[in-house]
Amino acid sequence: LVVYPVPVWEEVASKLKNRLNMFDRVKKGVMMQFSGLAEEIEIDNQGRILLSKSNLEFIGATNNEVRFIGNFDTFVIWTREGQAKSMIPDEEFEQLLEDIMADI
Repeated sequence: LVVYPVPVWEEVASKLKNRLNMFDRVKKGVMMQFSGLAEEIEIDNQGRILLSKSNLEFIGATNNEVRFIGNFDTFVIWTREGQAKSMIPDEEFEQLLEDIMADI
């Protein structure tokens, strides 16, 4: 589950809208579903966010235990199991990171 600050979401949505071919039924459907799943999340007075039941179900958080992982200008909410499944094996990760960093 990716969480975007409002200015970042507005930028992403604008870019997607400008690139979308409204006559490509499949791409239009994907973008409608993507934007249709978006929810605005409020931060309470103590700096907490309340995830909806549908968001918790979407990531498979049956026990309400989640992890927040920073990702530059967004953050991702994972279950422990979901995060573990998404991880690249160490050796492959090291090589990929080396390749990416070499281009910077």
